[in-house]
Amino acid sequence: NAVKKFNSAGTMQWTGSPGAGTVTSLALGVGADTSVYVGTSSQIRKLSMSTGTVDATFTTNTNTGSGAGMTVSNLGVPALAVQSTGGIIAGISANSNNGNGYLVGINTSGLNLAGFTRNGGTAITSAPASIAIDSSNNIYAVGGFSGYLKRMSSTGTTTSTPETTFNTAVASKLTAAPKAVAVDSSGRVYVVGDFTGRLKRFSSAGVEDTTFSSNANIAALATGALAIAIQTDGKV
Repeated sequence: NAVKKFNSAGTMQWTGSPGAGTVTSLALGVGADTSVYVGTSSQIRKLSMSTGTVDATFTTNTNTGSGAGMTVSNLGVPALAVQSTGGIIAGISANSNNGNGYLVGINTSGLNLAGFTRNGGTAITSAPASIAIDSSNNIYAVGGFSGYLKRMSSTGTTTSTPETTFNTAVASKLTAAPKAVAVDSSGRVYVVGDFTGRLKRFSSAGVEDTTFSSNANIAALATGALAIAIQTDGKV
C-alpha cells in the first residue's frame, strides 16, 4: 500500500502512503507538474514528487457538483498516464457503482477533464491494462476490448482519420490482449504480452514492423512479458 522513490543510485528518497486501498498503478506528472498520480483499489491519489506527501485537496471520489469528479469502482485503477497538457488519463475497472466508464480523463484537481470523450466513444468496453501517451498527447490503450489496441485523440475521440486508420490497421495483428503498451520518441507503438509474436512494433499509422518482431530475442520470450519501457537511446 506504499509508493517508494529511489534516486539513480538506488538510494530510497521517501515512502508515500496514498491510502485508499492497494496500489495498482502510478504515473508521473509532466513538465511543471511535479506530482505522482497513484491508482488504488478505490481511488486516485496525488502525491508530491519531492516528498511523497498526499495532496489532500485532490479528490476524484465525487460524482456531483460543478465539474464532477469520477467515481472509481472498488475494482481499482489498473492504468494511468499523464498528458503534457495536464490531462490524467485513467483506466477504470467498472462495477455497478461506477457510472463513468472504463477510460476517463480528469484534470490536476481531480475533476472531469473538459471536452474529454470517455471510453473513446464506444471503443473501450472493458478496463485497459495499460495506457501510453505520445508526444502529441494522443492516447493508446490495450485491453480485452475489440481489436485489443486502440488509438484515441488527445481528447479521447476515435472518429478522425489518424485514429480510424491506426485502429483498422492493427485490428487483425493481435491474437490476444497485450499486457502493456509504450510509445517511443518517433511515435512508434510497442505492445507486449502473450499474443503470437510476444512483442510487436507499429508505426503511428498502425503498420506492423515485421522485421522488428522477428528478432531472436523476441522469439525467446516463451511466455510473453508483463511490462515494457523505451529508453532514451531507443532500446526496449
